[in-house]
Amino acid sequence: MAASGGKRIDLGADQNLIIGEDRTFEIRVLDSAGAVQVMTGWALQFVIAKVASQTALISLTVGSGITIENGAGTDDQATCVLTDDNTNTLTDEGEYDYALKRTDAGSEAYLQYGRMLWLKGAIA
Repeated sequence: MAASGGKRIDLGADQNLIIGEDRTFEIRVLDSAGAVQVMTGWALQFVIAKVASQTALISLTVGSGITIENGAGTDDQATCVLTDDNTNTLTDEGEYDYALKRTDAGSEAYLQYGRMLWLKGAIA
């Protein structure tokens, strides 16, 4: 999954992301000047794919896993909620690419992207 623009932040190495668990990511978005970005009314998509794959294994959108909320400012945080059913689709332990994208026609942009390290639990 290639990304241009946006901010790269890798997740998971120090967070113990476990396949089969519920997980919430609170992603605060800043504009190019570093100020909080108001996202009121934006269409967003959060996707996770195996590294070097273009096929999303998990896809969330506003109203279906993503909520735009107040973080440091007004409507500047995308709260992405993964259920255990979502994370169980990640069948292999290892690195995955993720991206939070704005998907409004004419305004498509990567807001944040990076790698996530997912591990299997000790007991299945």
